[in-house]
Amino acid sequence: LFQTALNDYYSIELAIDYATLAASCNNELATEIWNDLLPAYGYEFTKGRLIWSAWREDFMRREKEDVDEEKFKKIVKRFKEELLLPLNDMKVTYAEFREFSDKHSSFNFDRASIDEEVKNTRKIHQKVLSYEQKLKKIDDKSHRERIQTYKIYIESLAEDLEEEYVQILYERMITSCCLNESAWMDYIHYIQNRPKDWAPVESNKSMIFRQTELDIINRALRNCSWSADLYVEKMRVLEVEQKPRLEVQHTLEKACTIQYKSAEPLVKIWIEYLSYLIRNTNYEDEKQKEILRSNFDLAWNKIGRAH
Repeated sequence: LFQTALNDYYSIELAIDYATLAASCNNELATEIWNDLLPAYGYEFTKGRLIWSAWREDFMRREKEDVDEEKFKKIVKRFKEELLLPLNDMKVTYAEFREFSDKHSSFNFDRASIDEEVKNTRKIHQKVLSYEQKLKKIDDKSHRERIQTYKIYIESLAEDLEEEYVQILYERMITSCCLNESAWMDYIHYIQNRPKDWAPVESNKSMIFRQTELDIINRALRNCSWSADLYVEKMRVLEVEQKPRLEVQHTLEKACTIQYKSAEPLVKIWIEYLSYLIRNTNYEDEKQKEILRSNFDLAWNKIGRAH
């Protein structure tokens, strides 16, 4: 149930509850849950620190013996991963890190290099903080202002932030403005324009970063089922991915069940579908040519009758 819910919407509050469940699971299942949560919800600015903190608490509880060098290195590695993210209350995490490392000072590690990297993260944190404060002040109903703030946030800091952090910003935007089709279209275009060779590191098991354009479009249509632009985008993606014609046809049929306020959305949808047929018709095959002609007639009759 947690996984189903989190596959629909990005929710740090639900993720924190899920982390609580992990603490009551066996080691194997708990590891699976943490591998899903940390790479995605550990990136959330306001409460992401709580996810990292919950992991440390759970890890230490399970490891009943004293901390040996191997466990020490694992915890330091997690601390470093967290401290390299511009999260709220970085100072608190850093203080905990220093306390932990001082307590186990018999183990060697390169603290100087971590401190240097943390300095760089703090510089980015100051930039991030200004946008997070703006988002916090926006009224719940001011969706356009929130979307615009997210867009400027992403555009201004994309080069400073990890790719995963940027994608989480999109996830946060579409969750808080889930009925705004432009927010979804921006997210889809971001995925489309991302370097094709980009992929999350092997240790990152979160499904958020393994979504395809089609996955996000389907999520978008569950929220904005009235959006002609999203149906058009889905048909285009289905064609690029060389999906069966029947899938494109089903998308058209679904789109045509919507009661639009004007003819324009329906015309847009039919033009895209007919353009798709034109590009994918074998003109040496009389049957395929007849299918194309009949679809033009059908489009004309349907749009004419309805409008």
